[in-house]
Amino acid sequence: MQNQEFGLAGVVLGGGLDSTVIVPYESALAIRGSDRETVMTVRVAMGAAGPVAEALPYALAPDAPGRFSVSLAADTTDVRGRIDDSMQRYVSVVGAVLTLIAALLIANAMIVSVAARTSEIGLRRAIGASQGAVMAIFVLEGAVVGCLGGLTGGSLALVGVASLCAVNGWTFALGASDLGLALLLGIGVGGVGAIAPAVLAARIDPATAVRVD
Repeated sequence: MQNQEFGLAGVVLGGGLDSTVIVPYESALAIRGSDRETVMTVRVAMGAAGPVAEALPYALAPDAPGRFSVSLAADTTDVRGRIDDSMQRYVSVVGAVLTLIAALLIANAMIVSVAARTSEIGLRRAIGASQGAVMAIFVLEGAVVGCLGGLTGGSLALVGVASLCAVNGWTFALGASDLGLALLLGIGVGGVGAIAPAVLAARIDPATAVRVD
């Protein structure tokens, strides 16, 4: 190479290096006279490209790290960030749709309950229960149903995530606070879903309702 003889230490196969000659840095610098146009390829473990890229200039030349320009073949940090953002949006949309469906199902169940308990509602109104008291009964029932749903769904989610993490060797990051959040969300959804049926129950005429069999 450049009229200089080098001893053959070995052959590197694959990796795009089939037509590349690898020589010591000092020898290459003596041949080229400068390393301004030198390109160094560094292979790292999966996920370590970012930290290695930051530390590499200081490892090569601690006194002048600015001499080196580092570029990543694939910036996994940005890719992972975009994937996380997309997944967050997808989960948010799916969660909102499921929450709306849950509220509608609770409202439908409470409307059926109001129709089946018309005589009971009329009796309560006849003995002095106010419209607010009747509404409170059904809103409370809806909140209890939502709480039970949130507890069941949250528990199943914790078990499912824990099992998935155990199988894949991932770190389990959910805790009791997430179950508490599921309970609060269930109570809120149940209470909101029961408002319309509660208003319907409060507007039932007592005189008509007590005659319903």
